[in-house]
Amino acid sequence: MNSTTNQRIWIQVGIWIFIFLGLPFLLTGGQMNEASIYRSFGMLLGVIIIIPLNLKILFPTFYFKQKPLQYLVAALVTLASVALLLVWIRSFFSVSGFIPPNFKNTNNPYLFYFIGHFFPLLMVLLSSALYEITIVANQSAREAAQLKSEKLESELKFLKSQINPHFLFNSLNNIYTLTMLNPKSAGESVLKLSEMLRYLLYECDKEKVLLSRELAYLQNYIDLFLLKDDERLNINFDTTKVSEDIEIAPLLFIPFVENAFKHSQIEDIENGWITIDLLGNNQEVQLNVNNSLPKTEFSKDKVGGIGLQNVKRQLELIYPNQYQLNVNNTNDNYSIELRIELK
Repeated sequence: MNSTTNQRIWIQVGIWIFIFLGLPFLLTGGQMNEASIYRSFGMLLGVIIIIPLNLKILFPTFYFKQKPLQYLVAALVTLASVALLLVWIRSFFSVSGFIPPNFKNTNNPYLFYFIGHFFPLLMVLLSSALYEITIVANQSAREAAQLKSEKLESELKFLKSQINPHFLFNSLNNIYTLTMLNPKSAGESVLKLSEMLRYLLYECDKEKVLLSRELAYLQNYIDLFLLKDDERLNINFDTTKVSEDIEIAPLLFIPFVENAFKHSQIEDIENGWITIDLLGNNQEVQLNVNNSLPKTEFSKDKVGGIGLQNVKRQLELIYPNQYQLNVNNTNDNYSIELRIELK
């Protein structure tokens, strides 16, 4: 912090050296008279006093502590004190004969010199204050943006941590059922689960993944579910109209698919059904999930609402104003349509 403040002090002092000494030297073609040189060096002495006092004492003591009135009073007192100091120095050198005689030919020399120093130094103080306020505001904006980004990242990780165990519980339940109904297929189901967990642990921490990997995860989930049933269930998963080389945020689709399996009573061969269609290109991805609803309400487990709530929150965080989610719920049919614009 100190090194940064010191750098800002030197930058501002350098600017005012150019304004009070370098610029007059250039405008006069290097022919500055002795009086102008004395005046310039007097102002630079005030600058060297005012700017460090402002940045190292006045701002931290008053302005940063939300005391603008106290800062204003302290700044004016400091300006007046420095101006009086410069008047005294000029008066001392004038009496000593170091300042040219025409500098003393004024009706009210002290008031004249005081005003001549006070208002230029006021401009120095105001510019220094504005510069510091701008620096602090930019720094605060960067910190706020970083904090927001870190907060969103933490929230997304929390949301995913809620979803992932739910997948694991369902998969383990399926494997448990499979070991009792068809032990020969248990090994295949373990491989499916292993691939799903590998995807969750090593790929889903990325901001975006290839859609092909997300589709493979969905397919593994469906295959794992089907392994526990000898009879062919009425499930249609169509991905023929999607480009798999596009990238998308991970784990957005599985909660909708999982919800369809959970509430469709798909084990009812005659009445249960699920259709999953995925369409997409480099501009847009669309997921359509439709499932039957049994006439009699049932619940396979009471934990199931977490996934859908979380995926909606993730959509708001990752694709703000870039998605549409339509839900249609009738007596015998539940459907969702999710559109995501890929910008």
